[in-house]
Amino acid sequence: DIAGACWMLAAQPAAAGPAAGGMFGLAIMLFSRSARLSSICSAAAAEERGEPAMTARIEKIVTSGTFSLDGQDFAVDNNVWLVGDDREVIVIDAAHDAAAILAAVGGRRLTAIVCTHGHNDHINAAPEVADRAGAPVLLHPADQVLWRMISPDQVPGGDLAHEEVIEIAATPLRVLHTPGHSPGSVCLY
Repeated sequence: DIAGACWMLAAQPAAAGPAAGGMFGLAIMLFSRSARLSSICSAAAAEERGEPAMTARIEKIVTSGTFSLDGQDFAVDNNVWLVGDDREVIVIDAAHDAAAILAAVGGRRLTAIVCTHGHNDHINAAPEVADRAGAPVLLHPADQVLWRMISPDQVPGGDLAHEEVIEIAATPLRVLHTPGHSPGSVCLY
C-alpha cells in the first residue's frame, strides 16, 4: 500500500558523513521532492491510523556560512526547513542568515525555532530570528554546552524532550532524541 511504501522509503538509513541529514534529513528530502508524493504519503498514512491528513507543508531554503570544528573553518551550505501553513510556521535549524529565514517566514506567525542539534552552523542565526520574531528557540539540553559556545549571553527558550510532540498547522511532530552526531541530536517524526 502507499502508506507502507512511504514509510519504507522514509525509514531507509541515511548516508554517513558531514553532508548527511540523518533520518530527519532523509524524510524531509523524500517528502519535499514532490507535493503530490507528500500529500499522498501523509494522507494514506493518516487514513490507515484513522487520523486526519497532515495539513502542514514543508519548505526549504538554503543559507551559506561557516562551520567551525576543532579549530578549522569550512564554507558550507545548510538546509533550513520551514514546516507550517499560510498562518503559522516553525523553523528547523536556523542557520547563517536571519534575514533570509525571516523573509521565508513572511507574514506567518513563527511559533518556534527548533534546533536538531547544537553545531554552530545549525544554530548561529537562531538567536537573531528568535529576537526579531518573538519565538522561542528549542534545543535538547544535552547540547546546551554547544549553544553556550556560540551564544553565551542568550539561553534557548525551551528544552526538547524525547517523545515530546510539537504541533504546527494541526500537524504533530514527535521529537526523537538520537544522540550520536552530537549529544543532543534530535529527529522530528
